[in-house]
Amino acid sequence: MVERIEYIHRLTMPFTNTESSQVSITSSTDSYKQVKARIKDTALSSAVAWAKAEKMLDGQEKVIRFEKEYMEKVINVAFTGINEGGLVEEAILTKFGEQDVLRGKIVEVDGKPYQPTVKFASRDCYTDPEGNVITDSTAIGKYRLCKLVQTFESNIGELHTLKQQRKLLRWKQKYHRYCYNFNDTEMTKYHNKISECESAMLDARTEANAEGRHIDVIHHHGCEGDEDGSMDSGERTRQRGEDTKSTDNGQSMRLFADKMKEAYDVRVSTIQTVKIMLTIPVEQRKHIKLPTTYTEIRNTDASAPVLI
Repeated sequence: MVERIEYIHRLTMPFTNTESSQVSITSSTDSYKQVKARIKDTALSSAVAWAKAEKMLDGQEKVIRFEKEYMEKVINVAFTGINEGGLVEEAILTKFGEQDVLRGKIVEVDGKPYQPTVKFASRDCYTDPEGNVITDSTAIGKYRLCKLVQTFESNIGELHTLKQQRKLLRWKQKYHRYCYNFNDTEMTKYHNKISECESAMLDARTEANAEGRHIDVIHHHGCEGDEDGSMDSGERTRQRGEDTKSTDNGQSMRLFADKMKEAYDVRVSTIQTVKIMLTIPVEQRKHIKLPTTYTEIRNTDASAPVLI
């Protein structure tokens, strides 16, 4: 039997989550042309979906890089003054303690004006170890500057993660493009790259989990119009991720592993099908009928990553 797994994508990124997968399995006997058309149609739609996902990533990267560059300037100015000590240091820390919002010069990105902004928690949120509210502006300034540095470092880490995700997204696009062209050699090549990358992700999460490190799970949901790679779409996508952010208690990691295996099996089945079909002599393809099994996966909304 020629086994083929068909699947339907929604706009997603490697860690986009869906609540559940609706699976239906059907068996039929189709012509070579029909089976090939199904494979090509699915490959094309999947390649397009991952290309859209990369555009979503473009928008997020613009937002993070925009914020990071502004914070870097603020931090450099702050520490240059602090290193002088005395009244200069006190003036800088006091300014940080008294200003809840810092705004930079308006700059143009993709033909539109944007103003870099840093917002701090309100003054009454800062307390000492005994729980007493801190009122001294200099002390609050120290807390805020430390928080700014932490956020800056977090942005650096997030940009690194997006770089890794971009690589994975492009490999998925290439896998599906080669699938569309029935190139089983290149399909296998990119299947292996995807599998190694996702396995490394799982290993890293497993290690962090075993060490008791805090792991945030962020759900990136694509919406209509958010695949243009703009700052606006990047901010919307990022905000939706923040709104659904949760701490992994191990359940998310298990779901990630399950979906990774599901995606692996889909790719292997597809490669096997293409290999078998390519062995059929050209002169026989018009006449042959192929017994096929189709597993259709429709994803709904929010708890396990879509990785195929």
